[in-house]
Amino acid sequence: MLFAIGTAFLWAILPFALVPIFARLDVTSVIGFRFGFSFLVLFIWLGFRNQWRLKKIFAWSPLVLIAGLLLAFNYYGFSYGLSLTTASTAQILIQIGPLIFTLLGILVFRERLNWLQVFGLALASVGFLLFYEEQLANLLADTDNFNLGVLWVFLGGLAWGVYAIFHKLAGKKYAPQAINISIYGLSTLVYIPFVKWEIFENLDFSLWALLLFSGFNTIFAYGFLSEALKRISATKVSLIICLNPILTMIISELAFQLNWSGIRHDNLKAMAWMGAICVVAGAIFVVSGKPKIAQEITKISE
Repeated sequence: MLFAIGTAFLWAILPFALVPIFARLDVTSVIGFRFGFSFLVLFIWLGFRNQWRLKKIFAWSPLVLIAGLLLAFNYYGFSYGLSLTTASTAQILIQIGPLIFTLLGILVFRERLNWLQVFGLALASVGFLLFYEEQLANLLADTDNFNLGVLWVFLGGLAWGVYAIFHKLAGKKYAPQAINISIYGLSTLVYIPFVKWEIFENLDFSLWALLLFSGFNTIFAYGFLSEALKRISATKVSLIICLNPILTMIISELAFQLNWSGIRHDNLKAMAWMGAICVVAGAIFVVSGKPKIAQEITKISE
C-alpha cells in the first residue's frame, strides 16, 4: 500500500515542476529527456545488479511493447494538455485513467468488491463531484486552446488506464523494474527523433534542477507503481492514486500559507474541502476491504 501512496504523492507534486518547464521548453523534448534519463539511470543500476546480463535486465514481451507505446502516448497527452491548461485541470481529467483501470481490472482480473468497498467507491465518487464542482464548471467557458488541452489530457488518461492493465499482466511473469526499463527504452526511441537537442545548451540551474527532478520522479513514481501492482489489487491501486489531485490542492494551499512563490493557489470553498474528505474516507473504505478473487490469471506466455 505504501508504494501506491508514494506514487500518488510523486504525481501530485509533478505538475508544479512541469508547468515552469513547459513555459520555456517544448513538450516532446522534455518527454524525450525524462524517458531517456530514466532509462539511463535504471539501466546502470540494473546492470550492476544483474552483472550486465541483458536477458535479466529487460522484459522481452509483446505485453511490454504495447504498454510502452501506451505510456509514451500518455506522457504526451498529459504533458501537452498541461501546457495548455492548468495543474488543477490536468489532475482532474487524468483521473479517467485510474477509473478505466478499475473497471478493466474488475473485468480482466475478475476482481469483486464487497459491500464496504462498493460504499467506499460510491462515497469517493460523490466526493470527486463535490471537489471538482467549480473546476468542472469552468471547463465549459474557456478558450479553444484550453479545450484542446482538456481533450489531450483526457486521451492521455484513457491510455494510462489501458497501459496499467498490460503492465499488471506482464507483471505475472517479469520483474517490475525489468518491465519499467523496457518501457523507458522503447519510449525513448519513440521520442528521440522529435527532441530539439539545441535547447538544452543554455539552460540555467533552476531549469536543469526541474528537469532532473522530473526525471527522478518518473523513475520512483513508476517504480513504486510497479511494486504496488505486484502486491495489491488493481482496484486498491486505482483508489489510492486517485488521491493525487487532493494532494495537489493541499500542497497548493500550504504553499499559499507559507508565501511560496511560483505555485498557483486554488481558492477552494467549503464544498470542495467537503468533497476532499469524502474522497479520502471512501478511499480508506476501499483500501481496508479485502476483494474476493473469483479466478486467478493463468501463467502468461510470451
